[in-house]
Amino acid sequence: MPDELSLAQIEIIKRGFCQAALRAEAAGFDGVEIHCANGYLLDQFLTAETNLRQDRYGGTLENRIRLTQEIIQEAQGATKSDFIVGVRLSQAKANIQDYFWPNGLADAKVIFQAVADAGADFIHLASEKEGYAVHSCTEAGENLTAYARDLTDLPVIANGGLHVIADANELIASGKADFVSIGKTAMLNPDLPKRVAEGRELQEFTFDMFKYGVTIEAQQQWEEEQAAFGPT
Repeated sequence: MPDELSLAQIEIIKRGFCQAALRAEAAGFDGVEIHCANGYLLDQFLTAETNLRQDRYGGTLENRIRLTQEIIQEAQGATKSDFIVGVRLSQAKANIQDYFWPNGLADAKVIFQAVADAGADFIHLASEKEGYAVHSCTEAGENLTAYARDLTDLPVIANGGLHVIADANELIASGKADFVSIGKTAMLNPDLPKRVAEGRELQEFTFDMFKYGVTIEAQQQWEEEQAAFGPT
């Protein structure tokens, strides 16, 4: 059974996030994204069903988002002023795809305002594309990407099925997001921006790429198999 983290353990976790940001900065990255989504650690603090604490990190929604706030603040304080620190948020969990924030826009307002007040440089949410709507809309159907943008004036990144360029362009044109992010399709198209710019076809993602496992050696085996089919 999991144990409740002590305050000392929480401090260690916060330092780990800051160290990661500093290492990313030293390695030449432009910024980092604090992951408070999909049922992982920070999202477990955010979610009432998993956060049963009775201290400053539990109880009210304002308390449950506090750890994410503090990590954003401390990562910003540890890095240079032009280093970007954003935040990834979601309602749905990896194991509960149809989870919604219980109070809809009221919860969203608290969460979005809290991360903005902490100094987040952007908010990253799922798109409203079919299959991802549970991430991007309240249970009543209000769009969260647009709401985050209007409430905080922060840039909003949308993701989820947006490797279809027409869908990505439509979302940006709608004013509901400022950027799109692309995940699985980029695994098979590491030159994706160049392919899009040149109007070339993208290789379609399938989970077959994981059939050998997820080690470096397995990835090399997959790449060798793909190379046997010739250039694309």
